[in-house]
Amino acid sequence: RPGLLLRIVGRAYMSRAEVPLMRKKRRSRQSARASAVAIDAATSDVGQEVVERRAFCLEDYVTAARNPSKTLSASLFMFFATLFSTVALGSLIEKQTLSRIGLTEYLYMNSLAGIIHSLLGTQPLLVIRPTGPVTAIIIKLSGTSDHFGFNFHHFLAATGVWVGLLLAAMAVARVSRYAYRLTPFTHEIFACFVCSIYLSDGISSCIARLEGSEASFERFGTALFNLNLAAITFGGSAVLAGAVSWRLLPRSMRAVIADYAVTIAVVFTTAASLWSDIAAPRVERISMPSTFSPTCHH
Repeated sequence: RPGLLLRIVGRAYMSRAEVPLMRKKRRSRQSARASAVAIDAATSDVGQEVVERRAFCLEDYVTAARNPSKTLSASLFMFFATLFSTVALGSLIEKQTLSRIGLTEYLYMNSLAGIIHSLLGTQPLLVIRPTGPVTAIIIKLSGTSDHFGFNFHHFLAATGVWVGLLLAAMAVARVSRYAYRLTPFTHEIFACFVCSIYLSDGISSCIARLEGSEASFERFGTALFNLNLAAITFGGSAVLAGAVSWRLLPRSMRAVIADYAVTIAVVFTTAASLWSDIAAPRVERISMPSTFSPTCHH
């Protein structure tokens, strides 16, 4: 064949420098083709996951619309549960990081991340909030930056970027497909760890108020009043949550009381802390800045 003969002759006269160049171009084309295939597979996996979750996203909205009473009670429960943990952890981290980051950032980012995730995450009822482990990591980052002389905000931003890249890689690789391999023990031990942080912080806070309170009756009364408010909030929520098994009141009313157990306890104790000019100053309040700005600028 004339065409084949010409190619053979042309290659015979090709210089030695051109042969490695052609091989390099061939390898680059193969690498680009493999990268394109990998990117296509990754994007198809992400797209497939969105398609799979889309049905559950619509189902969440439909279920919420069909059960307005349950939706309202669940929303209030999640609001107070998220608000309490956010305020507690935001106040804690503001003290531990010497006001480098605090409640303002926690409240703002918690609201922003929750709204974005509910709209784009195809899971509108998922609770997004800062956790004890995340707070503990940020406190460690603050201590590490002080020890090595780093800028804390630069160090925190670099950590956030790498964590974001890791989460993006996990999403592209659909690591969630292997979640079924995790046993219930993994979930339970992590839940126990997270819950123990809040429990320990609450108990230690009550104990700290009682320490040294014997110096004066006023300090002892203040500590005792705060301890009673904490006990009433916890105990009232636990008692009202079991209202379904009561024999008193109609069943529908008992169900409503059980659904709004936390809300009722919180409203009652908050009102009790403000009921008189004598009681109100005895309760520690969270101070918020008058202007919206980072905590480090306050």
